[in-house]
Amino acid sequence: MLWREQSAKLADDDLTSSESSIDSNALNALTVEFETHNIIIRRILPGLLLVLVGPTTRKSKDSFKITAEKLVDAVYPDLTLVDDLTPESLTNSGDEEIMQNANFTALQIQRIKADKLVELVEHELRDYVMPDDSQRLANFP
Repeated sequence: MLWREQSAKLADDDLTSSESSIDSNALNALTVEFETHNIIIRRILPGLLLVLVGPTTRKSKDSFKITAEKLVDAVYPDLTLVDDLTPESLTNSGDEEIMQNANFTALQIQRIKADKLVELVEHELRDYVMPDDSQRLANFP
């Protein structure tokens, strides 16, 4: 439901802007931050989403924050400081060990994992086409 609302909101915003293609203006990721956990939703294919739910380590008591991203938007949270974090380090170490050895937030680690999972699934599904019925039934991009 939240995905549809944010997609519609972005689509309304895009009606005023004719700079980009439809694909680059489609909702690509949605990050929902709660007081005790984070939800990261990534689009894999039209009608297919990856949802990752994880705990938060935030000290603030902000109860709710939503960040929507188009394909052309900057990634949230900012991952420029975690470029040297590799998929191997994520699979060979636990989240707690990684966070103790570096200044990564739980949300950054969750986003990296979500992005890597999306890359893997996209690679595996590179020749897959969603059935027509799924698009109609799902009613979301």
